[in-house]
Amino acid sequence: MQAVNFEFVEEIIATLIDPISLELMADPVSTIDNHTYERESIEKWFTYCEDSGRSYTSPVSNDVLSSKEVRPNIAVKSILNITIKYLDGKESLDDYTQRLLAKY
Repeated sequence: MQAVNFEFVEEIIATLIDPISLELMADPVSTIDNHTYERESIEKWFTYCEDSGRSYTSPVSNDVLSSKEVRPNIAVKSILNITIKYLDGKESLDDYTQRLLAKY
């Protein structure tokens, strides 16, 4: 059996962190430009854009988006589920996420 490469695992988990809230995503969705966010975070961002009279923009690239449409990111959701299952009992997900964020 091959040993687990924890650096690899940490890099994977880092991609599961919402770039807006900096929290682990639970309901990942992709915008029209294919960036992935936690659904609640990107919906709040779009509301902020509307309320301030701005065009819808990508919080990551600041590019104007042609639509505020989001779609579930099934691949990221699957990786999240596997990650949660893997970490179950080893360390709380919140503790692990905080430890991981402290590195970046």
